[in-house]
Amino acid sequence: MRRTIPLLLAPLLLAIPVAAQESVSSNPDAGEPGPPEVPPAIKAMLDAAMRAGDEAAVNAIAKYAKVGDRPSAEIVHRAADNWKDERRQAAQRRLREARFLDLVKGRAELGGYVNTGNSETVGLTGVLDLKRDGYLWRQKLRLQADYQESLGRVAQERYIAAYDLNYKIEDRAYIYGAAMFESDRFAGFNQRYSVSAGAGYTA
Repeated sequence: MRRTIPLLLAPLLLAIPVAAQESVSSNPDAGEPGPPEVPPAIKAMLDAAMRAGDEAAVNAIAKYAKVGDRPSAEIVHRAADNWKDERRQAAQRRLREARFLDLVKGRAELGGYVNTGNSETVGLTGVLDLKRDGYLWRQKLRLQADYQESLGRVAQERYIAAYDLNYKIEDRAYIYGAAMFESDRFAGFNQRYSVSAGAGYTA
């Protein structure tokens, strides 16, 4: 629904009569026009989009303001840019001032099963995924355990612990480091460690 709103704004802006929009204040004595004023219809739509926090709608209004009322288009673009800068700065300020646990998100799963009859099987599984996306650092932690017994004998025993650390060079570019521990003796290894590092870019 949000993606269709900017498209619906285009005909509304184009339908505003140009003559009614060119409300330019003038100095009667000097006879020189003053700074252009944003037409009330465009200003009302722009204010509503800003109050709703709809950046896509703000961009669409700024884009079509040049067609709807060319004299005031620069004022609309400047207001939209200032609003987006303030939002970006406020978001960065919240990240800088947040406490460590305020930005932690994740999920936890714990399960088990029991089969009886000719084949008695008992199993447990657990997963913990945590992520913290801060101002400069992004961290991820994953813990996983799978254990199963069949007829009193261990049939599966697997443990994983992984940690990723990203440093944000800019909005899209980052460098990262990762470390992981695995234990799965039924897959042919008791302990395995891996470490990696590199750079990335989010398209």
